[in-house]
Amino acid sequence: MRVKSAPTDSPSIRKIVGRNGGEYFLLDLDEILAFQAKGELVWIATAKQRLLASQILRVVESRLRGQQFERVHRYAIVNVWPQAARDPICPSELKVLAQPNRRAQNPSALHSAKPIR
Repeated sequence: MRVKSAPTDSPSIRKIVGRNGGEYFLLDLDEILAFQAKGELVWIATAKQRLLASQILRVVESRLRGQQFERVHRYAIVNVWPQAARDPICPSELKVLAQPNRRAQNPSALHSAKPIR
């Protein structure tokens, strides 16, 4: 005799299915930057592309509970700790960070912003 385990209200997930045209992609949660609702459609934003989710935002949110995602707006859920933030810094970036007095590559860019009132 087998005993069935009780179903959980919000099962933990590790992958999300996204669609681009006729192609389907299986995405790790670390690849996903955000989910954005536009009407009934939910878009998945990654660093490389934008894909269509198969579920509405409310269902996505309930399935992501306990993960690194937070609802920041009624139309958006963002990854608060994306993979890019966890990637190690390469040695050339360390050199730049170690030189606090180094000028920007484009000094005119520093003056192009309008002052805030």
